[in-house]
Parts: sequence; structure tokens; C-alpha cells
Amino acid sequence: MNFSIDRYELNHSCIKEWIQQAQDIYLKMGFIVVKNLFEPCFAMRLCRDYNALYSKYFFEEECKSYTDVGEKRPFLGLDFQGVFKEPHWYANKSLLFLLKSILSEDLIIGGQGSFIALPGAKNQHIHSDSGNMYSVGGEEMVKKGKPYAVTVGFPLVQTNQLCGGTRFWPGSHLQLDYEDDEFVDVYCSPGDALVFDFRTFHAGLANRAPVARPMLYTVYARYWYRDQVNYNQHEPLNMTQEMLDEVPIEYKGLFDWYFNSDELKTN
Repeated sequence: MNFSIDRYELNHSCIKEWIQQAQDIYLKMGFIVVKNLFEPCFAMRLCRDYNALYSKYFFEEECKSYTDVGEKRPFLGLDFQGVFKEPHWYANKSLLFLLKSILSEDLIIGGQGSFIALPGAKNQHIHSDSGNMYSVGGEEMVKKGKPYAVTVGFPLVQTNQLCGGTRFWPGSHLQLDYEDDEFVDVYCSPGDALVFDFRTFHAGLANRAPVARPMLYTVYARYWYRDQVNYNQHEPLNMTQEMLDEVPIEYKGLFDWYFNSDELKTN
């Protein structure tokens, strides 16, 4: 079962062919692993800056006041500072080539943050990142529905059977439900990107290691889409107008919806 593509292949093939191959995998499976999206030195910077800001939350007693997505699975917002305000992080060219082919040219960043699976975290409940908006039209509409939001996860440690990875139900983004035994367990390295549809059923695996398993994430969406499910207790972006002013003009469109939409503040 093929569910990955390597960014390094861009050096040896036409970009249109690379995008088409990646898009085909994504649309069929509901997810794809982009290996080596970030260079090793940049992946190290992501780890370094994240640890400097958030490593104290690798311990359960520090996370009691934070939203969680399961027992011993705290959610943290992501401050727009350090490496996290660099375009190579939030607007990686190779990733945007793929995402624009899946979503639209005028896509937005609908949210950013991180999840931490603390030592002792058990298998997460099976879920999609939002309900399937096409389900109101029944099975036929679900099968034909186009992607409207994509989560991209960035592991900060090597994931494996000890510290856990992510379990996916391939093709479940085009189904009303998932088949219990038709899953695949995915493990990634720092620098990889785990790209999956908002409709795809998945679950974080148990962390049996003695150390935390943090993962960054960014949500990319069609311009009109607003997440009404996941941001009732916190903001989707930790940004101010002053931070937006620092964003290069060619990337402001990724974020300016957040400052131009009154409805968001009530989500």
C-alpha cells in the first residue's frame, strides 16, 4: 500500500508529475506522507524552537489547565515567533504546490498548534477532524465530495512502535463510516509532513516510551471554510495585527481572514 512520496524526487522529475502522483495518492487514501519536506537543518530548528517554548509541557503536571484531545494528550497553541514566523515553515513551496492542487489557489491557514502524546498515553479514540459536511447528502454525495480542509502534521521526534505514530483508515474520507480492521499505522521522522483530509478517520497511537511525542500541525483550507468544531475553547491562530504586518505581502492572504472575519471571534 503506497501512501508516501519523497520531496527529494522533485530534483529528478517534473514538478507537475510529482504533484499529480502525490495528489492521486491523497485523493484515494485520504492522506499522504511527504518524506523529507524540510531539510534536516530546518527540522532541527523546528525542534529547537519548539522545545525552548513548550518543553515544560512534556510533563503531565504542567498541562492540567490546557485543552486536551484525549487522556495525556494536551493541545497547545503555537506562538508566531522564532522559526514559526518564517515562510519556509507555514508556506513551504513544495507543500503549497500540493495543497493548492487539492484545495484551491486562494487557500488559507485555518489553524496552527501542537499536540503532545505524553508517556503513558493510550490509543486515542477514532475520529475525523470534523464531521463530513457531505454526509447530509448521503453516501453518493460523500463519495463525490471534494476536499475542503487538510491537516498537516509535523512530527518533532522519530515515531515508531514504542512511542507511537498515527493510525489511518484509508479511503474513509469518502465513506460515511470506517471499517474497523482496515487501517494502516504510519510512522514518520522529523522533517516529514503527514498530510490528511479533515474527513479521514484516524487516531494517535499509544505512547509507551518514557518521553513525550510532540507533533506540530497546520490546517489549510479553502477560503470559505471555517472550522466550527475544534476552536470553541481557544483561538485557531496565536497572532496579532502586528504579527500579520511582519508577514511578507505574498503570504498575507493565508492569515488575513482571521482579522477580517467578525464571525471567528465567536467560534
